[in-house]
Amino acid sequence: MVSRSAFLLVAGVCLLPCVAAADDEMHFSGVLGSGDSFYDAPNDHIGDWNTNGSVLFTIDNPGFDLQGNFNNDDLSASAGGGDFMGFGGDAFWRDYAGAIGLNVDAHALWNNVANGRNADFDSFGTFGQWYVAPEATLEFKGGWLSQHYEGPYGGVAAVAYPLDAIGVTLSADYAKANHLEPELKDIALTAEWLPLTELPVSIAFGYTRAQIDRLPVPPDPDSNRSLDIWSVALKLYIGGGGEGKTLRDYQRNGPVNYDSAPAGVIEFAH
Repeated sequence: MVSRSAFLLVAGVCLLPCVAAADDEMHFSGVLGSGDSFYDAPNDHIGDWNTNGSVLFTIDNPGFDLQGNFNNDDLSASAGGGDFMGFGGDAFWRDYAGAIGLNVDAHALWNNVANGRNADFDSFGTFGQWYVAPEATLEFKGGWLSQHYEGPYGGVAAVAYPLDAIGVTLSADYAKANHLEPELKDIALTAEWLPLTELPVSIAFGYTRAQIDRLPVPPDPDSNRSLDIWSVALKLYIGGGGEGKTLRDYQRNGPVNYDSAPAGVIEFAH
């Protein structure tokens, strides 16, 4: 059976040429990504094959922008599988100094990996970018989880461009589900490389160290979990690169990606 992630990946590949064709006239750009993550925790090893995409409509530059996002994660473990899907959008202002805006996302989680927990939740908040220098960007995000999870989330990140083709991101995230009590803290390092300007496909490698406290895992209601997350991903950039078409140009002129609740919130249902 073809997985939902595979279907979305094929659909995205089919749609992105249309985005590229409209880029010159309508100021559209997009990103399509696919990757694999491995969650390594004591007595818990989970594989996560994922796809994600964003389409950005630039109304003016400097000026307002509108963006739509989707993601899908197929989870697999010896105990079973699960599925995590999200979609939403951003509205933000971008100019020479950076960007600031609002994000709203809806998430659905069907999880049989550990104990069959299902959780639908929404997130809404604000985010921003500050182009400190041509070689550096600072980012922040913060907001609220609602429905199944109720609580705050936030994060800060620093992106460095030691070379035109390389971006290195150091980030730290936090999320807290108040009435269910789990709490996430993580720190992540990601390196992304765009080898050819003529072919806007990058490869990224990442490592995340996460601590999740007070998980509602029977029989211990105060269960804590430390885990290492390893990831590799490919990204296809369509439009938005400007004249230089460096990795920095694509990331500063195309869709934003540090805008919503931390990906590690998926662990709350384990």
